[in-house]
Amino acid sequence: MKLFGKTLWGKEEPIPQPIQTPAAKKKRATKSETNAGAEPTKKPRKSKAKSDATEKSNLDKIAATKNGQPYVQVLGIELDAKNPRYGSFTIDWNEYFIIDLKKAGYEGKDDQTIVDRWFSDICRHVVLETYEQEQANYPGMGRRVQTKILNDGRSEHS
Repeated sequence: MKLFGKTLWGKEEPIPQPIQTPAAKKKRATKSETNAGAEPTKKPRKSKAKSDATEKSNLDKIAATKNGQPYVQVLGIELDAKNPRYGSFTIDWNEYFIIDLKKAGYEGKDDQTIVDRWFSDICRHVVLETYEQEQANYPGMGRRVQTKILNDGRSEHS
């Protein structure tokens, strides 16, 4: 499975790994090392809904690949808790999706670079479409340039 993290602004960042606490790093005790009368600790369960969604996504990808069809899916979105303007997406794809992107003119040194360029284009188009719609809905609200005439024939624009 090909996965990568991508910020909203086009910079690649590593996908954050879970932080291991000192307790998690300790060697797991064998059955003989535990107290005979103590109740064994249970592992936390994974969310069934999340695992079902992941399993369905894997089945969809396998089916698409088997049928020679392109497949792309956003598997997850992570946002910075302190500043939700920053985030990353986890994307999965198959080789047929890469072939389609190459036919459409996307180039890169590897598959990840090609998908990165495609995803950047998608984000760019969303922003431009939103801006154009805003300009159409509120025509007088655009940025205005103020000019201040200075001495010696100079002017200041802000």
